[in-house]
Amino acid sequence: MHTQRRISEIRQMMQEKYNRQLSGNLYQAYRKMAHYSNAVDPHGKCVYPHNLALFVGELGVPITEKDACLLLHREVSAKSLDQPFGMATFHAVATGKSLRRSRSFT
Repeated sequence: MHTQRRISEIRQMMQEKYNRQLSGNLYQAYRKMAHYSNAVDPHGKCVYPHNLALFVGELGVPITEKDACLLLHREVSAKSLDQPFGMATFHAVATGKSLRRSRSFT
């Protein structure tokens, strides 16, 4: 119960931050998370829950990889920790828009 309340508060903080800014800032935030990757090919850079955890931590709220999965509306499992997510999913989380049209890697 405590974890769900904390995730809800983090989601609300992100929504307040990004709903009052332009969508270009969302792109820059996603791009920053992609640069956390150690991939040599810039087109091969993917964003994973641990990248989201680092990013939210830089916003001043330290979270774990498991919290990042919950923030992405995913079940916490080894598979979901290793599954990348795309810009549409990050946009949905950061703005509070529906995830129905977002896929795990879109």
